[in-house]
Formats: sequence, structure tokens, C-alpha cells
Amino acid sequence: MPKLKPGDVPLTDEEEAAVQAGIAADPDNPELGPEFWATAKRIWELPREMAWLRRKQEREQQARAKEAYGMSTVGIDHIAMPTADAEQLMAFYKKLGFAINDEEAWRAGTATIFSIQVGDSKINVHPEGHLADYRGPTAVPGCTDICFVWDGTVEECQQMLADAGVDVIRGPGPRKGARQRGVLPAVSLYARDPDNNLLEWMIYQ
Repeated sequence: MPKLKPGDVPLTDEEEAAVQAGIAADPDNPELGPEFWATAKRIWELPREMAWLRRKQEREQQARAKEAYGMSTVGIDHIAMPTADAEQLMAFYKKLGFAINDEEAWRAGTATIFSIQVGDSKINVHPEGHLADYRGPTAVPGCTDICFVWDGTVEECQQMLADAGVDVIRGPGPRKGARQRGVLPAVSLYARDPDNNLLEWMIYQ
């Protein structure tokens, strides 16, 4: 690999990625001073530090929840919902900006379900024809009522839904959310997905 100086533009994407990782050239290269390598080392270590910080925050959240509520159950990992039209439902949630897990595996037939990622939680979607071994006995498409937390303003949430072609059926209006056991002021608005599931977006003030 050619020697690089600070400010040089790498010739390829691979070289650029290598520079960002702090391994683009020999650390003994006299043309690259300590400042360059200190910055490169910082970039290389950042993902590990972020992962450590995330784990630290999760532990602190768990400790606060246990102290406040006297229990170690501190969140929801996933919920499950059936759909009458998997393709339509997937397209709908993609338009809203959600990431879809296991889509390729589901299309290839190596996975029986796919899921919608929501922060650190997910919604497992049971496509038409799939009957889970363990499920709510009366679970049918349209049985789900979900409330998302929107990290932004009410106007931004309304615009997001409008851009996706989703009609707001109620709100925005004041609502009692879950944070701090309903103490924090919040407003929410409602919509429905293609299966007629009720969707709510909570915006804390």
C-alpha cells in the first residue's frame, strides 16, 4: 500500500476505509506524525468505546428500574403479530423508516418469520399461513395495538406520516405515557397499518 500523508486522498475505497480504521500505513512511517496516529487510533477504538458505553447505560437503567419498581424486568424484547399480507405490511413499515430483520432469509424460505426493528426491541411478524407453536389463542391480523416513542417534534412526526401516505386518525392530543410512570407530559397521535392494527406515536415534551 502506498505511503499516505495527512490530507492525501486514498486512491480506493479500501484505502479510505483503512485510513479511517487507523491502519492505512506503517506506524513507523516518518511522514505520518503522532497527531495523525492519535486521531486514527481514536477512530479505530470508537466503536468499542460506544459499545462499552451502551452496556454501561443499560446496566444503569436496569439498576434504576430495580430500585424504583423492585423488579429486574426492565423492558420489552419483542412482541409478535400476525399479518394477512406480509409483503404489504413489510412495505408499509419500510416507508415509515423501520428496518426489517431476516427479510432475505424469509424470502429464501430459510426463515418462517421476519421482524420489524424498533430501537432495542422488535416486532416478530407471523406471515399468512404461519402458525406459531406458542401464540395468543385468538391472535388474528389486526389484533395488535402498538405505541412507539417518537424522538422529535410533533410536527416532524406528522410530516413523516404524511410523506409515507399514512392518515392520522386521531391527535395530536395529550396522553399519559409510560415514562416515569406517566408523570412526564406527552402528546400522541394515532394511525393504522394495512392489517388495521392500531399504531400510536408518543412524543414526550
